[in-house]
Amino acid sequence: ATKQATAPLLSDVDRLQRDLDAAEQKGQLIKNFLEQYQLAPEEVTALQGEDIGPPFFAALTRVRTIHANCRGLLRTHHQRAGLELM
Repeated sequence: ATKQATAPLLSDVDRLQRDLDAAEQKGQLIKNFLEQYQLAPEEVTALQGEDIGPPFFAALTRVRTIHANCRGLLRTHHQRAGLELM
């Protein structure tokens, strides 16, 4: 009787664990994507500021890296994403 009562609960727990794992994996993919294709707030600030110093040039190097990453997307089946990011 107890087995029958807990079976649906165990099934739900298993499904929820799979859903949580999938959500965590998607979250990590999004984080990695943003790190590869988006400037950090301090990089944006460095580029918008009036000071031309090491932070500015570091941010500019990051822009070049992001641009190269986008060009890489254009060479694959993710052309639309590459164009939108550029």
